[in-house]
Amino acid sequence: MEKNYLRPLATDVPVGAALGTEKMDMGLFPGGIYGLKFPPHVAKPTPAMTATVYELALNGKFIEIYGSLGKDRLRWTRSQVARYLRDNTDHIESGECSTFFELEEGLVARVIFVGAGGFMLMLNVLNLFNEAIWYEDNHHRFIILQPQPKPRA
Repeated sequence: MEKNYLRPLATDVPVGAALGTEKMDMGLFPGGIYGLKFPPHVAKPTPAMTATVYELALNGKFIEIYGSLGKDRLRWTRSQVARYLRDNTDHIESGECSTFFELEEGLVARVIFVGAGGFMLMLNVLNLFNEAIWYEDNHHRFIILQPQPKPRA
């Protein structure tokens, strides 16, 4: 029996085209960058796309949660995440809630709004095979790229 780990909250959220040069750095994450180190950045331009914002509906590990979306699911480039975060902060929650992006490198970007005299973004880079269990009670968000329609010939 297939488990539904995610419940959709918003669909067709715009993800702007990325040049591939946008970086996930301290300028974007003044709250700090923690966890695993990124491999060297390779510029990869991407077209404008759309994404779905999901809320965690069932406790699970990353591999279970993302695996429930199928093998052909789209993964984010770091430049796309940087662009998305600059354009769509209204879908990033504060408090106990984290927002997750599955990256092409087999990593997961965990974005958190932290507050100390104001809110700022913090990044925690995790392995897709991390054994942590993420709990639905915290209302975590998973932002998933949507397959784009093929242009008509």
